[in-house]
Amino acid sequence: MLVNYADIRFNPDGTPVSNQFDDIYFSTADALAETEYVFLAGNRLWERWQQSQAERFIIAETGFGSGLNFFATIALFRRFRTEFPTAPLKRLFFISFEKYPLNPQDLLLIHQQYPQFNELSQQLLQHWPQPLSGCYRLHFAETTLDLWLGDVTENLPALGDYMQNKVDAWFLDGFAPAKNPGMWNEHLFQQLARV
Repeated sequence: MLVNYADIRFNPDGTPVSNQFDDIYFSTADALAETEYVFLAGNRLWERWQQSQAERFIIAETGFGSGLNFFATIALFRRFRTEFPTAPLKRLFFISFEKYPLNPQDLLLIHQQYPQFNELSQQLLQHWPQPLSGCYRLHFAETTLDLWLGDVTENLPALGDYMQNKVDAWFLDGFAPAKNPGMWNEHLFQQLARV
């Protein structure tokens, strides 16, 4: 089943804005700093990775968007692996749900603003899926991305019982609640809590 690409425009400063939700994809001031503060530091990833005795860590996200959260997480995880090479934690799994994926041309325009992620961007764009609902698994060395295209309320149950109590951290990034209330409701939160 086809999914619709995101309908976006760019602000004068180059920030993507969703026409579907009339909301920005990330901060106009400093998107990377926002990601690092809200998602990486907000989930205490650095500290938790150092304390982890597990071999893998699973992050799930509502709203893949431009992939900036994903890129920043990989960069931090690679730094962690370099600084703590003997740590038990070796592998990162990133599960992301996206109802309206960006088309490859818009992704490229956004990614050009972050040259530090050029290699990751090239790899992502090389394997960017067609706009068909379902799960797409992409490998990035030590990180595995499961990108679910389609409505999260339909796709999340497809994780099944196998993923129950397996997700270590959630990135809730589905536009502002007032703009996208479908991503901020009790039914979805119950499903998130289950995994």
